[in-house]
Amino acid sequence: MALSAQQIQDFKKQPLVKSFYKFIETHRLREQAFSMMEKPDRFSIHEDLETSDVASYEDLS
Repeated sequence: MALSAQQIQDFKKQPLVKSFYKFIETHRLREQAFSMMEKPDRFSIHEDLETSDVASYEDLS
């Protein structure tokens, strides 16, 4: 059963789903921050954010 784009958008706007995506993004950013502290030669996470597989919270709004 294929879902329409509108059904997917409606699903992502549900409060529980939205908070789950926010939690995943927060966790991912925290992990990146810790890995950056371990590797001081890396000073930019911008490229990682652009290639992320997880939808960002802003995409869901």
